Amino acid sequence: MGGSPEGTRGNVLDARASEGQGEGGSLRTKGVLYEHVKNELIESGHKDRLYKELAQSLIDCGWRDELKEHCKEVMKEKKSTSELSLEALTKEVIVHAQKSVPDSVKANFFDKLKEAILLNQSGESED
Repeated sequence: MGGSPEGTRGNVLDARASEGQGEGGSLRTKGVLYEHVKNELIESGHKDRLYKELAQSLIDCGWRDELKEHCKEVMKEKKSTSELSLEALTKEVIVHAQKSVPDSVKANFFDKLKEAILLNQSGESED
C-alpha cells in the first residue's frame, strides 16, 4: 500500500498489546516486532552505527584476536584428523564466538540498542 510513515510506524509495545499477546507474545508477533524494530533502525541509520560500535568494542576487548586464535587451533586439530570442512569449522567457530562475547560488551550493546529504539519512538511521536 505504501501509505504514510505514520501508518507503518508505531509504538512497539502498542503493537504487542494490540495483538493481545501480553509480555511473552507469540512467535509470529515477536517476528513482526523484530522486523518493525529492524526496519526502524535501518531507516534511522542507527543499525549501521550500532554495528560499527559493536565491531569496535569486540576488537577493543580482544575478542576478535582470541577468535582468530581459536580458529587456528581448530584448524590444527581438524587437519590432523581429516575432519576439516568449511561447514564444520564454521559451526564450531560460531558456537565459540557466541559464547565468548564478554558480558560487558553485550550489556553495553543492549543499552545502546534500547536507547536507539527509544529515540526512534520519541521521534515518531513528534511527527
